[in-house]
This record gives sequence, structure tokens and C-alpha cells, in this order.
Amino acid sequence: MPDEESRVAINSDQDIVLARQKGRTLAAGSGFSSVDATLIATAISELARNIVTYAKRGEITLAGL
Repeated sequence: MPDEESRVAINSDQDIVLARQKGRTLAAGSGFSSVDATLIATAISELARNIVTYAKRGEITLAGL
């Protein structure tokens, strides 16, 4: 999925799950191994959790390679 971009609004725990899922799917579609896709999804989850905890709302932009 090269050149694909997706924006995920982060306002709640449900949005964290959605961002993580979209990130994993995009990583897999960009050719990353399942292990690397999991690491990417984990990083996205941590970033989204920090948004909810500290900023209360925000957005994550995901882009394929």
C-alpha cells in the first residue's frame, strides 16, 4: 500500500485500538514482516496512549512506504 495515508483522530481508548489496527495493516501492506508490523503497532499504541493521557485529544497520521 505505498503512498497510502490515513489520519486517525485520537480521543479515547477505542481510538487507540483503531490506530493500532490501521498501523499494523499498513505496515503489513508495505512489506514489513509480522514481527516488525507488531513493533510498529506497539509504537503507535504508545503514542496514542500518550495523546489520550496527556493531551486528551489529537491525531495520528499513518503513511505507507
